Amino acid sequence: EMQAALGLSQLRKIEKFNSTRREYAKRYLKGLQPIADIIKLPVEKEYAKSSWSLFEIQVDFSKLRIGRDELVKAIRAENVPVSIVYPRVVYENPVFAKLKGHGKGCPWRCPLYSGSVEYRRGITPNAEEVAAKCLTLHTDPIMGIEGVEDTIEALIKVIEYYRR
Repeated sequence: EMQAALGLSQLRKIEKFNSTRREYAKRYLKGLQPIADIIKLPVEKEYAKSSWSLFEIQVDFSKLRIGRDELVKAIRAENVPVSIVYPRVVYENPVFAKLKGHGKGCPWRCPLYSGSVEYRRGITPNAEEVAAKCLTLHTDPIMGIEGVEDTIEALIKVIEYYRR
């Protein structure tokens, strides 16, 4: 009951939260333009309205002298939160890779597929490439626009420092 009550109270605030996240996303999209040659920014399609609960960027690490883990560490050293929400594609998680999970049928065995189900690196190379490049910038409404500005400043500073 306690969780349901909390959930209902949060739902009453959802439009305000989403509006704040949209403002943060606009600021990220504008503020990160100086490093747009190294990061790929998300695009909101005309037919959709994102809540921006996640603000995923893709980093071209071939243009940097460090990898993703080092980049995250450097950004966090600037006292800015950054996350790797999707560190790998779903099927690289042990539950899929080792076919260890509860249930029968898909995704463990699939009557609609004539071969054996196998999850291995390389079956979706585009998704794997994107997963290796993604970083999540925070859009939590409590961070304030100052937190967004700090994130932009830190990201630009770190990217420029490690640029090839």
